Amino acid sequence: MRGSAPRRPQEQWLAEPGLEIDHTLSSEQACQEAERCLSCGLCFGCQQCFMYCNAAGFTRIEQAAPGRYYAMALEACEGCGKCIELCPCGYLESRDGLAW
Repeated sequence: MRGSAPRRPQEQWLAEPGLEIDHTLSSEQACQEAERCLSCGLCFGCQQCFMYCNAAGFTRIEQAAPGRYYAMALEACEGCGKCIELCPCGYLESRDGLAW
């Protein structure tokens, strides 16, 4: 979730016009903002699923397109869930009935 900078109460705006209305983010908030993924839930080709799949269930798509870089062979999937755990953008998710 995107963080927001704290704002002074409106009553103080005119009472103290020399002060900033919006405060800055704290160091902790700034670090949380820097860690956010900006992919909007689409695959951005980070290769995590491809590199860590023990069953070689992912293959590179020859004609890649935005959000489409890898194909998954479900018949090769061992159900370990490592790809879901490592996916930084949340693109991968478990199927119904599989508990990982």
